Amino acid sequence: MIFQLLVAGQEPVTNQISTALMALLRHPSHLERLRAQPELLERAVEELLRYDSAFELTTWRFLAEDAELHGTRVPAGDSTIVSLCAANRDPQRFPDPDTLDFDRPVNPHLAFGHGIHFCPGAALARVELQIALGTLITRLPGLRLAVPDDQIEWIPAVLARGVNQLPVTFAARI
Repeated sequence: MIFQLLVAGQEPVTNQISTALMALLRHPSHLERLRAQPELLERAVEELLRYDSAFELTTWRFLAEDAELHGTRVPAGDSTIVSLCAANRDPQRFPDPDTLDFDRPVNPHLAFGHGIHFCPGAALARVELQIALGTLITRLPGLRLAVPDDQIEWIPAVLARGVNQLPVTFAARI
């Protein structure tokens, strides 16, 4: 359990920082808005978690009893895997789901799971994301990719995603 907490407390947040930063670098007007309005950081982090979560899938969920999922009978003992990213882009839950929107009024995203599977480190991860992104935005004016977007190498993982390296450049501090 301790090993899981250590791994789950480090790698996903690291990947989420890089994933959120990629979203901001791909949306420079959002990056500049956060620089100009740092009070939006908490809401921005929630939207970045919804928009492009580092955890794409849940771990396996085994059914305790027979069930029907979207018209398909699933017998007890079988497993399912849920796409958290697809759920976070569900147009029935999120108006204009493919748009990064820091003004989204309600954001019940599933980046940290739900119910008994809700991440016990979610509060800490949120604070880490706010501090990391806030620090980068504040201390690195003119932050932008140092290479073309298509040269960014994403980590090939089953459950989570992030980038191997994130080469950036920025203007000199004044």
